[in-house]
Amino acid sequence: MSLRLQLLLVSLLTLVLPWAGCQYVREMEDALRRSHTGALLGNALAVARQLADRQELVYPDPRLAEPIDGAVSVYQFSLHTSPTLDGFVEDWALDTGALTGLGGVNQSVRYALGMGKRFAWLFLQVTDPQVVYATSDSEGDSVLLITEDNNQELQAYRFSTLAPGQVFAQRSDVIRPWQGGDRETRIQAEWQPTGDGFNLEIRIPREMLGARLGFLLKDHGADAALLGTMNPTRPEPAMIVRPSPELAAALAPYHRPGLLLRVGDRQGWELARYGEIGTPPPLDIADASAWLDRLYQVILGTGDLQRAATGRAGRLPPAASESALSGQAAGTWNLLPEGDRAMATVFAPIEISGQAIGSVVIEQGSEAILTLTNNALRRLMNLTLIAVSVAALGLLGLASLLAFRIRRLKNAAESAVSADGRILGSIPGTDAGDEIGDLSRSFATMLDRLRGYHQYLETLASQLSHELRTPLAVVHSSLENLEHEELSHESREYTRRALDGSNRLKRILNAMSEASRVEASIKGAAIEPLDLSAWIRDIGEAYQSAYPHHEIRVATVNRPCVVQASPDLLAQLMDKLVDNAADFAAAGSWIRIALSCAEKSCCIAVSNPGPPLPEELRGQLFDSMVSQREKKGAKPHLGLGLYIVRLITQFHGGQANAENLPRDGGVIFSITLPLAKPLN
Repeated sequence: MSLRLQLLLVSLLTLVLPWAGCQYVREMEDALRRSHTGALLGNALAVARQLADRQELVYPDPRLAEPIDGAVSVYQFSLHTSPTLDGFVEDWALDTGALTGLGGVNQSVRYALGMGKRFAWLFLQVTDPQVVYATSDSEGDSVLLITEDNNQELQAYRFSTLAPGQVFAQRSDVIRPWQGGDRETRIQAEWQPTGDGFNLEIRIPREMLGARLGFLLKDHGADAALLGTMNPTRPEPAMIVRPSPELAAALAPYHRPGLLLRVGDRQGWELARYGEIGTPPPLDIADASAWLDRLYQVILGTGDLQRAATGRAGRLPPAASESALSGQAAGTWNLLPEGDRAMATVFAPIEISGQAIGSVVIEQGSEAILTLTNNALRRLMNLTLIAVSVAALGLLGLASLLAFRIRRLKNAAESAVSADGRILGSIPGTDAGDEIGDLSRSFATMLDRLRGYHQYLETLASQLSHELRTPLAVVHSSLENLEHEELSHESREYTRRALDGSNRLKRILNAMSEASRVEASIKGAAIEPLDLSAWIRDIGEAYQSAYPHHEIRVATVNRPCVVQASPDLLAQLMDKLVDNAADFAAAGSWIRIALSCAEKSCCIAVSNPGPPLPEELRGQLFDSMVSQREKKGAKPHLGLGLYIVRLITQFHGGQANAENLPRDGGVIFSITLPLAKPLN
């Protein structure tokens, strides 16, 4: 992994900042919610205190505050259009959950009361597995309706039919309500069968309906009613719960945009409402800010908020009744039944003399809080994005600078030392005061020491040769003079041995100084065009005479192969290679000299069937003072022959290489030289 990528990954740690910022914004949102809930509770308590002083707004009829044993209040909805009397409720345009349910699984009823301009409408949806219609001899299933007229007198009406369709009410006695009487044509109904029971839609003129209404259902053959909103043993209707326009107007001073105020009785029926919960504007695909707000809302999430249950039309949340009965104000946050919007809801009881007569409910969406948190998160994200971008760019720039300096140091270190170990260049960046500068100075110091040591090694051979020649000449001349003196047989043998050793030392000194002479001769060598094809053939014949105990094989190309070279230096190079091959090849074996030409270079290869090259010396054969020979003969071998080959090859811009032939077939030494450029 590169240094730049490592620093880029490290820069990702700065993403901890926006994460911590999001946590802070969430905490801030929770605090704002608590503060907002407290403010709404204050408003709700203020409304509740005002309504407690004006009880007539909550209960215009005092009888509303006096519940009747066994009776259930019926809520009255406002109908904006006049329905068709057809036994169905779809044309009432009621909200979801407007029908109130009574009963169990096998037998139940769902009902609703609506008020139009001229008529009141009562709809009953009865679940009855066996509906029995009346006959001429017996009565079938029937419905009892008891209302209070405008004179506050109770009136009873009974509905029973021979077949589905239009039904007229029959007047009954309130005391003996199940006994039919005269037909009341002003009250009409429609009886429609369903798959699991029947529907009954009743239309009552408004002048015939007062403040109370109740109904009971009775099966054929039953002694008493089974279902209804009244006590079957003492049928007395409860008060109709009607929304109050006067109460709604009293809520107007407490309203603010986006606020919904509702007042209900102790049973949870909605008596008045004012305002609407604010709805967010539609998302504009061209508005980047709207998309950012939606993104921030997703980032913040909804926390641990629970989704509110779908409310029933005309009913307050169940918590409102619980708050009214307990006399405690409360507040909560929930998600709306649809979408991800949060809603604050607070409940405050309306109390008179310690008794709760109703409750005030205030609901408001979270747009105001979302605006604050979105603004805070937007600023946080923008600042964080800028900070992260600056940090990433800074680290990336630093990584690029460090990578450039390290790469420059690497390239300088690689080019400072040649393939043969010579110190050629210097190390840059030694003036920097950081760790890379310290490393550069360490490299520079190391190169200076290596340069000094290499210079010492380069001059060691010539210095030894120069210093040892004079004492060696004295010893050699003295030994030669002793040969002319009269010596014993043993003394003459010792003198001969000493003279042979002196001659050997002399040859060693000559070999040590040969490399220095070659380097000096290379500097002044004359370069000229040389056709290697003809030249290789000529020296091949000469080598056959020089090495009669080996078979010299020559292979060249049949076209000119011209290089810019010094013939004398190349001849010296070939002498070293052929001599090296002859030393390792057994007598009677072959030595092959081959020339091959490519498009831009040529290759001179000298091979022999000698022992393979050891792996540990593969990269050091052309270094100075390196020898593979295990046995030392009369001729000294200091490992300078192949070193001289490399010097001459590098002078001509070529490259020397040594490899083993396949299947242990011997060794091949190759010299690659560039071809001379043709003259235009």
